[in-house]
Amino acid sequence: LRPAEGALSLSGLVDGEQHSFGFDFGSLALVAPDLRGSRTDRQILGRQNLTAVLDWVDGLGSSGRAVLPRHLLMLTSLPVMYPSFALLEAGLGFVPGAQDLEDDGRDHWTSRPHREERLRLVHRLLAFSRRTGCQVTLLSGDVHVGAVSTITQSGGPQSESVQITQLISSALVNAPPPASALFFLNRVLSQQESIDDGIRGAMSTFQNGSETFVARRNWLSLEPDDHGRIWAKLFVEQERDPLLRVISVKGGE
Repeated sequence: LRPAEGALSLSGLVDGEQHSFGFDFGSLALVAPDLRGSRTDRQILGRQNLTAVLDWVDGLGSSGRAVLPRHLLMLTSLPVMYPSFALLEAGLGFVPGAQDLEDDGRDHWTSRPHREERLRLVHRLLAFSRRTGCQVTLLSGDVHVGAVSTITQSGGPQSESVQITQLISSALVNAPPPASALFFLNRVLSQQESIDDGIRGAMSTFQNGSETFVARRNWLSLEPDDHGRIWAKLFVEQERDPLLRVISVKGGE
């Protein structure tokens, strides 16, 4: 992955069967790591590929650029902030109809073998956002629900806090989890996490909704405006109006 000249760039990192792509639109950038090509039971991206992706992201904030990005969208099919699957792995065997979620859980960033890799990703994205003022938003899925979560790094005496928002939408063809599994998510698993010193994760809600986990099929649209905001709308099966989350950047109105 390497930034190219011009308003739009597309570069690919190819390492065997591993392909990651970055799109540079000037004030908006999009990066899509390949979370399958290098996947094993011990890694999701692997150190080399993770470093290459994050080096590309850091290059977006280089001093030689005419326009610094105001917003970075990262497609990560696996949610980075989600209730810990440690209890899910242990307990879903007792929840009827939850085998698919149990299999997903073992494959996620929050599963024990992948936590170091996840922590490297979180630290680098927060450092990039703090250094450049670029808002980072993660676009995720793979958990059969719609949801919102945040990762927040507290600021020091002379610095502000930095927050990454994560939007989760389910695949259109995926049936929602059974009621018993949803009860487990809502009542048993913690919806907050101390990711590292000064870094906390939390499940949130859409601004016009009350559900932490939207257990109906859905799809997500993103609408940037002229003030640096992105209007995220989750369209939910059998609901007339979409759920809304507005993501602003520093300096936006």
